[in-house]
Amino acid sequence: MLGLCLQVTAQKNYQKGQVVLTNRDTLKGWIDYRNWHINPTSIRFKQDSLADGARQFTTNDISFFQVAGDKYLKAFITKDMLPVDVNSLAADSTEMQQTETAFLRVLVEGPVLNLYEVYDFKPHYYIQDSTKSYHELTNKITLGVEHPLGDEHNPVGDEHIKMHVHDYYHGELMAYLLLQPKYDKKLARQIQTIGYTEKELGKVVAALNGVTGQNVPYVSNNRKKALSFYAGAGAIYSTLTFSGDNVYLKGMDFGWNTGPAIMAGVELFSDRSFRELSFRLEVAYSSISYKADNLLTRNSVGSDTIHYELKQRNITPSLIVLYHIIRREKFRYYIGAQFAYNLSSYPTNALTATHSYTTIVSKNDSYLSFDKNWPIVNIKTGAIINRRWDVGITGSLWGRNLNTSTMHNNVKQYALWLGYHFL
Repeated sequence: MLGLCLQVTAQKNYQKGQVVLTNRDTLKGWIDYRNWHINPTSIRFKQDSLADGARQFTTNDISFFQVAGDKYLKAFITKDMLPVDVNSLAADSTEMQQTETAFLRVLVEGPVLNLYEVYDFKPHYYIQDSTKSYHELTNKITLGVEHPLGDEHNPVGDEHIKMHVHDYYHGELMAYLLLQPKYDKKLARQIQTIGYTEKELGKVVAALNGVTGQNVPYVSNNRKKALSFYAGAGAIYSTLTFSGDNVYLKGMDFGWNTGPAIMAGVELFSDRSFRELSFRLEVAYSSISYKADNLLTRNSVGSDTIHYELKQRNITPSLIVLYHIIRREKFRYYIGAQFAYNLSSYPTNALTATHSYTTIVSKNDSYLSFDKNWPIVNIKTGAIINRRWDVGITGSLWGRNLNTSTMHNNVKQYALWLGYHFL
């Protein structure tokens, strides 16, 4: 595991793409695609996918590149650098701007407006109209001092600090709607309420382009974070062992038993930049039966033949943390930990003893007092293929549903799963 983790940073994910050099020549080949969360400052490119060496291009070398549905355009921009962290907000009058040449991710292209994104410590969204200049949509959060008017109880009035949200981008986008020959009231209401996000801004800009009656040439559909609902089925292989003072069950061999299982859940993951971690909330149902026989020899009175049978049904909610060792667009290999809590019922819990010295058969239908709620810790590994099919193996590290002063057990489970993600 340590060796695999150390190789993560060296992974390459070359996919077909093209670059446009600053002299306007176009090169087609393979780009090391990282599905960047923070906009890249350079890319690795090679024209032959089997070649060992790769060229590194920066904004000094290329003006545009495209790979795996993402478009990036070089532009000289001015960025607002005021912090957005509540604990670091600046005063109202503060100005913090920075100019740079950057690769802008293309979100929407159209006849009225183009929309771009740059992400560093916060998102910056730029629009470009027929003037071809880049204008950052203004969204600032600052702190200001307010002096409330006094009254008879407080003639002076106590000043206090208040957070101010300057969402000027609403008016900036509304100006383009007012220029259109047809005023869309529904779109106007949408502009006044949208948040400063890729998804909401992208919809509005695409709608503004559609007002002209022309088709919108390009709208990016890449997501940074997503929820994926999934469901699946599998088989559980399990055994258990007992320890303690119970002479009937101590040392009894239950072997490996198989039972069906189904599961469903939701996964929170990040498409952009192929983030290493994802999290799952899952609920599973399983059923497993154990049967075993034991021969107990008594020195003076012969022997007893023992038969024990246990059937267990589990509803298991769990939290799963996965580390993706291989992270590619259509293939991911992961390993992780699962923290589960079994809600169990035991429809069968019977011990039958046949004594050689008598014809009486003794049977106890509720022989042991198992825990109905008990935790279990698993490790999990598997692969996600074509973003939808999930093949995984789960194995228990620790699990126990019986623990008394005279007796306890150890439950071992392995499960093979096939799941499907509804994207």
